Amino acid sequence: MQFRHPDGARLALTTGHVTHVGPDWAPLHPLFHAEALAQGCECDQRTIRTRQVVTPRASDTAVKALDESELIRGALMTLAQRQQPGDLTADGMPDLKVVASLCGFRAKRETVHAIWHDLVAANLGDDADDET
Repeated sequence: MQFRHPDGARLALTTGHVTHVGPDWAPLHPLFHAEALAQGCECDQRTIRTRQVVTPRASDTAVKALDESELIRGALMTLAQRQQPGDLTADGMPDLKVVASLCGFRAKRETVHAIWHDLVAANLGDDADDET
């Protein structure tokens, strides 16, 4: 299709493609047709069909949002089970660098410590149940 604009029009797309439509009839790449019409350019055809954009719908198997606390809890469980030197600091708390390498992101100290205390308390409760 050929387009023209009496004053000239600059067509810029969000993809980074840019072109210019002048006052004379000139062929235009189909990528710019919708933008040319939106900018008020004239077209040499009476019937114009533009592609319909269909918004994709997320499938049922799409990636779910991550729950950071569950990832931290899993990393701390792994840390507690493997019992490697350097996993815990001198005061018995998990090393944040080790936790970050296990869960894949830098976790906040307060969150790690809170979950660690919960795991320790739950473990002590389980040990007390085993003795009775």
